[in-house]
Amino acid sequence: MCAIHQPNLFPRLSTLAKPYAADRWIVLDDVQFARRDYQHRTRLASLEDPGRQQWLTLPTHLPHGRATLISQARLVDPRRSRRTVELLVRQYYRRSRHWGAVREVRRAYSQSPDCQPEAAPTGRSWLVDAGDVSASRGTASPP
Repeated sequence: MCAIHQPNLFPRLSTLAKPYAADRWIVLDDVQFARRDYQHRTRLASLEDPGRQQWLTLPTHLPHGRATLISQARLVDPRRSRRTVELLVRQYYRRSRHWGAVREVRRAYSQSPDCQPEAAPTGRSWLVDAGDVSASRGTASPP
């Protein structure tokens, strides 16, 4: 089974479950970037009062205006965006009983080569084989 989804800044749990249920996971990034979608923004909710929410939006440069594909969109200031996400996530969720695990994942990710501001996607969709959690670049092709 193949699962396809457009990338989101903070995907929902149902989206994160898709790769585990599928044989192939395709991140659909060769479609139009939508400013009013969740590709560069998310809502953060307070643990004490889930009704109290704040938008976290990362400033994004679209080199081709409205016609820009998701894979072509770039953060205006990657270092500042990273810092903003770190500060707001810590502010909203550090009292969570799961904060220790989140902090460890965040630390490991921030040290990976893919997280460096110089690393940029080439514009093709990611194909992930959920069985052995390996990733390769390429475009989807029919079976």
